[in-house]
Amino acid sequence: MFGAAGLALILAAASPGFVAGAVGAPGGEAVIAAAPSVKAPKRQLTAAGTGLQMQPEVNGAPYWRSLKDNRETGSDFCDGSQYAWTLRLGDLEACTPRAGSGYGDSLRIRDFATGTAEALPAQPNRTWLPAVSATQALTTEKRADGTLALHLLGRSNEPRKDVLVATSERIDGQATVKEADARGALLRYQGPTGMRLGLVDYASATMRALPLPAEADALGDVPAGLGMQWTAVFAGTDKISLVPRTGTAAPRTITAVGSYGYLHQTGDWVINARGGFSNSELVAYPLVGGTARTILPALAADPVVGADGNLYAIGGPDRYHWGIHRISLNAQGIPVAEELEPLPSQPVQRYGPTLTHGELTVRQIDDFQHSTHAYRASLSGPMTVSTTPAWSCSIMHDLICSHPSWDVGWATGDGRLVSATPGIQSQCLETACNSDFLVQEARPGGIRRTFPLSTPATGPLKVAEVKAVSGRYAVIWAITTVDRQARGFVVDIDAGKVLDVNVDATGVFSLWGSLLWRPDGNTGAVAATDLRTGQVVKRLDLRTGCRAGELQVTGDWFYTWCSRNAATYTYSAFHAPTGKAFPLPFADTERSEAQLGDGYVVNRTRDGLYLYNLRSGAVVREHAAYLSTYWKQWTVDRFGGGVAYIDDEDAKDEIHLVGVTGKASPLTVIDQSIPATVTAKSVTSGNTRWWLSKPAASWKLTVRNTTSGITSVVRSGGEARGLIDVAWNGTDQSGKRLYGGIHEWTLTVQPADGGAALKSTGSLTFASAGNAVRPAPQRP
Repeated sequence: MFGAAGLALILAAASPGFVAGAVGAPGGEAVIAAAPSVKAPKRQLTAAGTGLQMQPEVNGAPYWRSLKDNRETGSDFCDGSQYAWTLRLGDLEACTPRAGSGYGDSLRIRDFATGTAEALPAQPNRTWLPAVSATQALTTEKRADGTLALHLLGRSNEPRKDVLVATSERIDGQATVKEADARGALLRYQGPTGMRLGLVDYASATMRALPLPAEADALGDVPAGLGMQWTAVFAGTDKISLVPRTGTAAPRTITAVGSYGYLHQTGDWVINARGGFSNSELVAYPLVGGTARTILPALAADPVVGADGNLYAIGGPDRYHWGIHRISLNAQGIPVAEELEPLPSQPVQRYGPTLTHGELTVRQIDDFQHSTHAYRASLSGPMTVSTTPAWSCSIMHDLICSHPSWDVGWATGDGRLVSATPGIQSQCLETACNSDFLVQEARPGGIRRTFPLSTPATGPLKVAEVKAVSGRYAVIWAITTVDRQARGFVVDIDAGKVLDVNVDATGVFSLWGSLLWRPDGNTGAVAATDLRTGQVVKRLDLRTGCRAGELQVTGDWFYTWCSRNAATYTYSAFHAPTGKAFPLPFADTERSEAQLGDGYVVNRTRDGLYLYNLRSGAVVREHAAYLSTYWKQWTVDRFGGGVAYIDDEDAKDEIHLVGVTGKASPLTVIDQSIPATVTAKSVTSGNTRWWLSKPAASWKLTVRNTTSGITSVVRSGGEARGLIDVAWNGTDQSGKRLYGGIHEWTLTVQPADGGAALKSTGSLTFASAGNAVRPAPQRP
């Protein structure tokens, strides 16, 4: 396989680091873009004037952008954790530093539209509130009796430097600003009878208490909002109170079925942002009462009031189409939304990929919905992959389909996903533990089934986790309720039972087909137990000189690390047919972040993924890819394939499938289930199964009657990914029944990546039910 080339370590010519978004892989690369999510865009709209104040994401730097010429100005003036609060209103931003920050205690104000800025010096015994007009700023003063007074302090363009605000009732403390605009502020404060709402009017320097619903104490924070002529206050179930902002008009109450949350009055309507976190919408109720009118069916966050009196909001016609909208009154006085700028949807989040025989399954989060999706990659020619899932599963709270943990849903390599309960986060108690093995066929209409994992020796399991799986076998790590000890054991998925094979609970083992590989002694040897017989059938010396601390097996390839002393670790791969060992350039801290493929090893470091190709007989760093997180974001295809990883840079969550150069190992059968006797009367007696080491392009099963020598084609098929499953009832491919007796079978399989065909042989007995012609004996 390697020719005459000796063992060498060859690193790629690229520098030790690499640029995010690496160059296409030498072995080919395909990308699956993430579907749009129902989650709102990360951009936040914080204020609107002659421009929009926005923040690209939760921790992004805020900025202002002109609606007239699109020029942008960064908001470093008030950005940072050193500020107690930041107010964004129209084109203004205002802030005051935290106590002890070293930035003083003045009020800083900047106007993005004019580019002017000022700082108002602090006054003794005064506290700034986030409420600023074009000429004044609102503060509290703590009196000697502990109550609070409100003051409007003049800005640089205001001759009245300190105006006492007349209040309709005493403010005992805890005054906070609920909402502010250019004309006044809505305060939440501690009054003589409990928490209250007060309306501050800058022009008259007054504050009056607002009426509250009977359930105000239970609500805590009563929904309310400033409007153009009225202040709207939640007045109980399906009711809104309207209090005039100025003048002596009497308050009024309207019926607004389903209203709750953000409120704003404009014209003859009350605007309401209602609904839950993931289904919020913007509606309008007529002041005369009646049915709500939907303005934006999807709403990302509460709107902001613009300097022009209109509302501005991020929303859309549904949760997949978003934009920045202006909500204004049309010629008929009806509030309507106008899109100013479309915004891209967030992609769904992806994690926990598995890749077997070119079939990729990946977890997906769309808001609070968890699901699993399967994609199919090409098996020959240029690397391509379907962009539409071949199968999807989104059953809520199901461990295989939609559990929010990345360590469930293992791919067997024959088209199934498996898991076990109870999981590592389970809090079940003794006999209340429900310990089951779960199986899901990852195909449309696939069967789902479970079988119990508990045995008399273990009792119900407190924890059960799948640690390895290949074909019909899986290794389970569990904590028992009988003796509360950690145990490892093997299950036969097809038979639905726990096998009498114990596995070291420390987890140094590897499963490949029907072979369970484990360390054999302390000098680097390993041994394979055939799970079909329970017998040790193979032994190999990996030439490490020390007992494996980790073991991975893929066909004839082995990966291990071990330590000859407490301070030094060695990492190596081994190829059994050639007997060659490959020292690997891994750091000690990275030993648990490697996965073995067919003739290559992928190493996860702090920087990302590095693919080391061993197929040429040398260690070649062939590809590198950036990963920004230590989530379960990558995997390898042990069955002759390449690597899959999720690129979450800039939250794109693109899936990359990367091929590997060089030839994969020859196609082999890694497990088989062949009946000794097939009976025509029994539908299931002829179930024959072969598990393959890599995908097949086509296959044919023939049988030869040992008496007559006649060979018949029993079944044939095309592409097979991992498993050839034949239900034989004693007929040939045309439906003709064969005569009973001993038959030699031959399975011929063409590998999907080219190369020599696989031939596997054996014998079985067919017990005929008659109606078949006796074959003539072979002539000498």
